[in-house]
Amino acid sequence: MRKKQLFIALSLLCTAAQLPAQGIRDQYGSKAEACEVTDSYNYRKSDGYVQYGQIGWEQEIGWRPIQYLDQYENEHRRYSINSFLYCQVMMGNKILDDCEIVAVNSDGYIVGNQCPEPKPLKAQNVYNTAIMAIFGSDSGEEIKFKVITGAGTVDDPLVEQWADETHLFVPNGITGLNDEDGDGRPDTWAPVVLHIGSSDIPNGIRTIDANGSTTVYSINGTRLDAPKKGVNIIRKGDKSRKVVVR
Repeated sequence: MRKKQLFIALSLLCTAAQLPAQGIRDQYGSKAEACEVTDSYNYRKSDGYVQYGQIGWEQEIGWRPIQYLDQYENEHRRYSINSFLYCQVMMGNKILDDCEIVAVNSDGYIVGNQCPEPKPLKAQNVYNTAIMAIFGSDSGEEIKFKVITGAGTVDDPLVEQWADETHLFVPNGITGLNDEDGDGRPDTWAPVVLHIGSSDIPNGIRTIDANGSTTVYSINGTRLDAPKKGVNIIRKGDKSRKVVVR
C-alpha cells in the first residue's frame, strides 16, 4: 500500500516537475510491477490511459518518452475507418514488455501508436500485448511498423527499428483474435508477433516468384511464406487478389 501511495504521488508530480523516465523506473523492478492493479489503485483509470490506452499511461507518468503520439493524433484523423491489431514485439527470442509501436501507412502517415500492456484485461494468460487501433481507408493497404526501444537515458538511449513484418489494412477488422468456437465472434487471443533486431529471423515479406515482386498474406493480414489452405491474399505491385487453396 505504501508503495502504491508513493507511485500515485509520483504520478501527480510527473507533469509539473517533468520527472525523467528513470525517476519512475527506479521505483519499480518492472513495468508489470508499476502497472499492478489493486483494490485501491487501477492505472487503467488514469487520464492518460482512458484517452490513449497504455501509451497514454506511460507518457502521463513518465515511464518512457513517447515519440510519436502527437504526430499520430494529427495524422490518423485523416481517416474515418479503423481496424484493431493485437500484437507483440519480439527481439531475438524475447517478447518485449517495454517499447513503443508505431504503425505507418504507405503515404508515410502515422496511423497507429501503442505500447504493450503487461497483462491486458480478458487476455487469457497472454502477456505484453499491444491492442492497437490502426486507421486507414483502402482495404489491403500495407502498414509498416516502427518500434522504439530504450528508456531515453544515457545508459539506455532510444533506438528505432523497423519490424520485419507488415500488415494489410482490414477495414473494421480484428487481427490477433481467433474465433475458436466458430460462433462468428473472435474470442481467443492469438497476437501477431513483430520481430526486430535479429538478422537471422527471415523478413516477413516473402517472395514466391522469380522476380521477387509477389507477397502472400492470410485473410487477416498476416504475411505468409507461401499460400496456405483457405483464403490467401496475393499482392503484386499495387494490385491484390484473393486466392483460395483447398
